[in-house]
Amino acid sequence: MIERIVAFALRQRIVILVATALLVLVGTESVRRIPIEAYPDVADTWVQIIVQWPGHAPEEVERQITVPTERAMGGVAQKRVVRSTTVAGLSVVTMLFEDGTDTFFARQQVNERLGSVDFPDGAHASLGPVASPIGEILRYRLVDCAVTPAVQCSDEDRAQPPKSLSDLKDLEELVVERELTAVPGIADVVSFGGTIREYQVFVDPVKLAAYGLTFVDVENALRSANGNAGGGAITVGPQSLNVRGVGLLHPDQIGEVA
Repeated sequence: MIERIVAFALRQRIVILVATALLVLVGTESVRRIPIEAYPDVADTWVQIIVQWPGHAPEEVERQITVPTERAMGGVAQKRVVRSTTVAGLSVVTMLFEDGTDTFFARQQVNERLGSVDFPDGAHASLGPVASPIGEILRYRLVDCAVTPAVQCSDEDRAQPPKSLSDLKDLEELVVERELTAVPGIADVVSFGGTIREYQVFVDPVKLAAYGLTFVDVENALRSANGNAGGGAITVGPQSLNVRGVGLLHPDQIGEVA
């Protein structure tokens, strides 16, 4: 067999030379166009389900969020492995798919199954960003220089009034997170921690029973009294005026809700 190939190459010298030249040209052009990466992405297709349930212990998060999520994802098409991590107030379920699975197909399958999971009140579920595990993760934290001086804090920063955890969370979500998401190459910014401003209503159960009411009645009354409403528009000549009812409660008005 080898002798025949050698004999054919010797008889057809011009054809072999032309084919060799074409092969060299095609190879040279392919080398110029091939992408070169220092860290090539060879990771599997994966989808992460991130569920935040602030203020709850890992045992509760595992039992009421992580386990139901894993059961719901058991029948996802082309799924290969399901892994989970549970910490206080946070559940992360990672699903690996077969080679060649389209990322958006996998996310669609997971999103459809995620809607069937009955999460407890206060739990917020979302899918992780469309990114590869080869990417880098940068962790940072916001500190109050007036309370916790850091190396990066200047004398001017230390002289500022102390900020609460609620103020730091607002700064993170409204300023820092928006600036970071606008940077090219950043897939997502996930914040964790801080406090959300809230108003607490302390109810006297004795007086509540005397009026024949329940805690649900108080909750419904507060919910219905706290909200804005739209009333359409009124045409006045060439102008159109929007009508809206402003009903958001101020802290001093909460006790007057009937």
